[in-house]
Amino acid sequence: MTPVPDPRPSITMDNNNFNLRNVETFFVESGERQRLIELLLQRLNESDWVNLVEKKCREYIANQFDNATLDDMVNKVKKDAREAVPDKVKLEIMDEVRAFVARILAEEERRCFGT
Repeated sequence: MTPVPDPRPSITMDNNNFNLRNVETFFVESGERQRLIELLLQRLNESDWVNLVEKKCREYIANQFDNATLDDMVNKVKKDAREAVPDKVKLEIMDEVRAFVARILAEEERRCFGT
């Protein structure tokens, strides 16, 4: 009987290094990226971030009258929007990413070294 190949990309480990591209691919293919996007959107909605960004967009449009373009508005509001993401939300998302990477590295280590 032929063994079923592992559908995950190999996380090449040599000299304690790993192939970041494979980690990124697995991050997307495993659904973890989408899960974290949904978590981020939930946390931003729970905070006042969405209202703040909407307010900034409305202010931009009001000040630009007929000359407002979507690209210009995004470029103007983007910096403030990024800075307004609550630190608590940033830390939670980063902790989730770190935990994901730690899990796949531990799995790969067990697969490679049988520990």
